Amino acid sequence: MQHNQNHHNRNRTIGEHFATLLLASFPQLGEKLETTRHTLEGFAPYVMQFFQWLQEQPAKNRESLIKLAKIGWFPDLGMPLDNLSEIMHVVSYDSNHAQTIAINFLRERVDAIEWELSKSYPNRSRLFRDAFEAHRERKYSLSIPVFLAQSDGIFKERLSKQLFIETERKSASEQAISQHDPEGFLAPMLCALSISTPLWMSKKDRHKWMMGHGYESSFIELNRHLVLHGVSVDYDTEKHSLQAISLLSYLRCVVDLSLANC
Repeated sequence: MQHNQNHHNRNRTIGEHFATLLLASFPQLGEKLETTRHTLEGFAPYVMQFFQWLQEQPAKNRESLIKLAKIGWFPDLGMPLDNLSEIMHVVSYDSNHAQTIAINFLRERVDAIEWELSKSYPNRSRLFRDAFEAHRERKYSLSIPVFLAQSDGIFKERLSKQLFIETERKSASEQAISQHDPEGFLAPMLCALSISTPLWMSKKDRHKWMMGHGYESSFIELNRHLVLHGVSVDYDTEKHSLQAISLLSYLRCVVDLSLANC
């Protein structure tokens, strides 16, 4: 635990450094980002580089983020740019390889993400502790439902909207962009909330996905409705548990930074 705390203290310093760089680079965002500096300082390493990277090629990077979300992964702001650039390049032509990169990266980030979530949502820390313990013990049938429920709860707690209701999810994203992001700074990051991903696909969308991928009997991707309503009985894999963790990490960043108070 002491090691993790030391690690995150170092990350805090890195976050402060890049927050300063960003404010200097984008003066028009200064006032807006200054109000959330305390949030930025607590983010994972390279977070400000991540946002600068989004700005460099917004159309291309937005497309890559959408492709990543469509295979069930959400961008993690702790990912160093070398890894991020690699996965964004690979996802365009080899989704299986992109899955492998994402899995390997999230495996290394599990401890840090738990720490970050518990710090941001102390009232949920005991729930995170139990769920992450189940994940480490490979009891994915127990970890995944809790991760998904907490994702829903965090969104509802902070925004008074339902994450897994399409109209409310899209509304939160659109309001954040129109009210707090006139320069399009965060739009690529928020695009995952506005598209149909396996996690929140409706029955109709799941059927279309199955037909398009050659599956006739079952939907094999992680889907919140199928898990929490007891329909799926084979969801309990490491990949799905890591995908649920990636959603939590993503929500922690976008909710605190860009969606709160919409």
